Amino acid sequence: MKWIKYILFLFILLELTSSISLKYLSNNSNINLVYKPLEVDIEEYLKTRDAITGWPSTKLLQSKHYSAKGTRINPYEVNNKVPFIQVFGDSFTRGAEVTNKECWSNLLSKQINENVDNFGVDGFGTDQAFLRFKTKKDTNAELYILGFTSDNIMRNVNSYRNMISAAMDFPGFKPRYRYNASEGVNKLIELQGNNKTQSVINNPKVFLQDDYFAQSEEGPTYIKWPFSISFAKLFNHYLINSKLSGEAFYSSFFDPEHPSQALDVTAQIMVDFQMECENEGHKSLVLLFPQIQDFKTYYDKKEWNYQSLINILEKKDIKYLNLGGSFLEIADFQTTYPKFFAKHGHYNVEGNKVVASKLNEYLNKNSIFTTTDLSK
Repeated sequence: MKWIKYILFLFILLELTSSISLKYLSNNSNINLVYKPLEVDIEEYLKTRDAITGWPSTKLLQSKHYSAKGTRINPYEVNNKVPFIQVFGDSFTRGAEVTNKECWSNLLSKQINENVDNFGVDGFGTDQAFLRFKTKKDTNAELYILGFTSDNIMRNVNSYRNMISAAMDFPGFKPRYRYNASEGVNKLIELQGNNKTQSVINNPKVFLQDDYFAQSEEGPTYIKWPFSISFAKLFNHYLINSKLSGEAFYSSFFDPEHPSQALDVTAQIMVDFQMECENEGHKSLVLLFPQIQDFKTYYDKKEWNYQSLINILEKKDIKYLNLGGSFLEIADFQTTYPKFFAKHGHYNVEGNKVVASKLNEYLNKNSIFTTTDLSK
């Protein structure tokens, strides 16, 4: 009889400890290991969100961070000139953590004395960037650029960003594409959220059938009984797995066999982007922004985390520029590369200078634009 009491005591202790741990982790504002429903004014959210991409909200677009047409402010804007280049992407494309005068796209605008419209939006996936391109492109532009940062590969199989980011203070509903392997095409899954938005937020596993992280064990666990099993599921989370393997948290999603089909979805977005540009008589470029983890991997394995994506782009003849290779050309970069990154992981002032300079070189090399002054 004593052993039964002993086992019961251990079980209760395990459940209690697991419950406390789960609640503690759910309150961590930096990582999303344990799902915690967001408390927000749903009516206000639905009224101000972007009807196609989810965000930026109308309120944010009216702030000092955006121009009247929805781009980053360009202090070097050339008056009475149409945009020569338009860029679309996430925070790396936008040039987060530097000022408007230091942002790579504005530096490039200054160097070539042409207008460069930067439509980058913090937190965007490649899918959202592609959709923003469709709605914001200026047909006068000579070149369209689609930016891609390595962790975008995860965002591209996600329809509710709060499943992978605990830092978002608004419902991060977004559209996404699903890849149809038999037809070799992407199908658009439009923006979620309506009069059932609160129900979706409270129980994403039931309502978000198209969100990989809501349906997969790689997503956050939930606080539910038995708490010990819920806690054990943490070890399936992509962040835990990456820590245990020593790899970048997004690297497994570049595996062609990954169940999310993230690589296929992402590559097809880029194929569709170039095809749309060509059909309308415009030049296009996919710009690959490596993160600091990508350089760590490269120097360890002599291969990029996103090498499988590069392989597809080359096979399908997609025009791209890998900024990783551009950075490697810098003398002593292997020992100094952390100095090109800002506090929160984006490129700092020096990193933005490199992007502008290398893109300028690309424009010259490919006869898209001719200039000799790279010093501005």
